[in-house]
Amino acid sequence: MARQHRSRHDNSEYIYEYDCVMECLARLHAYGNCSSSTDLGEIESWGERLVKSDLINFSIHCRRLLVLADTVSLAKNVNVSRCVFHRNVSDVQIRESDQRVDVWSLVGVVLHHDCLYILSSDFDIRLYIFELGVDALLRRQGRYFPPILAVGSDKEDLICFELGKFVELVHGELIEPLVEELAKNKIFVERSIRE
Repeated sequence: MARQHRSRHDNSEYIYEYDCVMECLARLHAYGNCSSSTDLGEIESWGERLVKSDLINFSIHCRRLLVLADTVSLAKNVNVSRCVFHRNVSDVQIRESDQRVDVWSLVGVVLHHDCLYILSSDFDIRLYIFELGVDALLRRQGRYFPPILAVGSDKEDLICFELGKFVELVHGELIEPLVEELAKNKIFVERSIRE
């Protein structure tokens, strides 16, 4: 699948893109496994910008790596579960939807997003999803949960997905098969193999 007849020197493109993808995934994984107010703390705006930056950088380098390796079809066959929210008087219910979005499409939405939110508490969902405004600000009490990302573009409605599950899915069902495919073509991108 990967482009044939590349010298070891030419493999540097693959290695660079792979390293960038893995670096972003590692940081997103760490953040995606926070689930309490102690873990999350008060998310500062710079912290949110770093997470958003990692997601955008992941999307850029993932897309480049998939195109370079001629493995876009892999990403089109890996589907991410969407989250849906239901509000009642006292709290917000979160569940996985039967709807899914493939990784290739999700990467495209991230790259062309016009909104990107990090949801890690009932407060965030009330504010960003249900747009309750000032009243939501007054009810800051609520539970914390592992971060859910909400991303949308002018061409795509808001897509909500659990960050931790996304990272695990991408690593296990996209990156690992991609690395195996590249290895079949003598392109070794994992540090343990190439060193």
